Amino acid sequence: MPRCPRCLSEDLRWLPVCTQPTLYSWTVARHTFSPAFPAPYTVGLVEFDNLPGIRLVSNIVDAEPSALTIGMALSPVFVDKPDFPMVYFSPRITRVDARVDQAGHEA
Repeated sequence: MPRCPRCLSEDLRWLPVCTQPTLYSWTVARHTFSPAFPAPYTVGLVEFDNLPGIRLVSNIVDAEPSALTIGMALSPVFVDKPDFPMVYFSPRITRVDARVDQAGHEA
């Protein structure tokens, strides 16, 4: 965005965020609106626990839409694009989430 929606300042920059992102909502885009984003893809609304009222629209990757749930923990996925960096999000995998077979190996 070219300006801050609150104060209209043009002084925008990326800053580190020390927080736990979670999924607020999502939808699946089934039509290609840009060659840079071929359909289908999942668009999520990500919120941050220590930044009340701030939500970021981003792609959700590495997950089937049917596996997504509101409030699920996410991890950032940084993508190096030639013109500008992108941040996507994927579900955060924890030891509890990992599947373990009968021999005790992660599947």
